[in-house]
Amino acid sequence: MIPEVSHLLLIAAFMLHFLMFSPRKLHPTIAVEELVKVSTKLHLLQFVMILAAVVGLWIGFLTHDYSLVLVTKHSSQTLPWYYRLSALWGGHEGSLLLWLLLLAFWRWIFVLR
Repeated sequence: MIPEVSHLLLIAAFMLHFLMFSPRKLHPTIAVEELVKVSTKLHLLQFVMILAAVVGLWIGFLTHDYSLVLVTKHSSQTLPWYYRLSALWGGHEGSLLLWLLLLAFWRWIFVLR
């Protein structure tokens, strides 16, 4: 259940990306102050969605959920928990997900300022 929710959160974060840069086109009469508030909230929401997806993948690593291909490729029963936790960025897909999380965080910080 957790991997499916994480996957849906990543899809929702991807769709949210298109709304973040065009709220002015959706509501042309919106004030600039409101536009900044909406943009900040959308960036925070996207960061939280990606963070939840990363946490879901980490839970998959920690619980040995071998239905996930990434867990199957980069984990085993004999690994200590801290190696399983760091196995997230051991593969190409996990590294890209972690990089996406960092970019979403820094973009949210940028919008706050």
